[in-house]
Amino acid sequence: MLPSRQWMLFGAAIAAAAAAYGFHRAERQREVHELERRQEVEALRQELSALKTDQAARARLAARLASSASGNGRETMAAVADAELDQGADAESELSAEPAAEPATPEMDDEEMKAVVLASVHSVFDAEARDTAWSTGADRQLVQVVKAQLPKGSSLDRAECRTSLCKVETHHANVAEFQAFVNGAFMDRKQQPWNGGIYAAVTEQSDQGVVAVSYLAKEGQSVPLPDI
Repeated sequence: MLPSRQWMLFGAAIAAAAAAYGFHRAERQREVHELERRQEVEALRQELSALKTDQAARARLAARLASSASGNGRETMAAVADAELDQGADAESELSAEPAAEPATPEMDDEEMKAVVLASVHSVFDAEARDTAWSTGADRQLVQVVKAQLPKGSSLDRAECRTSLCKVETHHANVAEFQAFVNGAFMDRKQQPWNGGIYAAVTEQSDQGVVAVSYLAKEGQSVPLPDI
């Protein structure tokens, strides 16, 4: 038999070994719990990220947080959930907000509108070729009409017809004479000197008088004005 002192030392060694085993086991369990908690947090983070706009999912996640978390782990996961839910709310707010109204396009004044119309109509006229079956006779008719109605002091600079449009360039002493010329040459309903559509405008104005242009459409047609 072992002496009493040896038995005491042997028992102490066993106790120390058991204590060490118990310590390592507790430490291992703590590490396992910590790992599981981290995995739970990451799983919750991913699920929240994927379901930010799902209200039902948020309710399920809140219940899950309440039942599965404990101690510091609960505080950690709750903080993660709050942050993710706040981001989801911000995303929902952005999605549900009405799109910002586009800035209103400034309205054009009369001169700007006239410039746009003239440029558009001229581009159509400029792209047309001469229609020999119609243009030559239309040129002669147009020159006769214009010269018959030109006020004293006004002059014809150019008259040309193409496929469906004619262009007349004239000089006048003032705007009133230009208006009288347009009314008499192209808009007199009794004489009906020209039976197509018309667009006329002053292009230059100075002390020497005004320069004007008139576009006239083929009989039965209208001048192709832009959609403003």
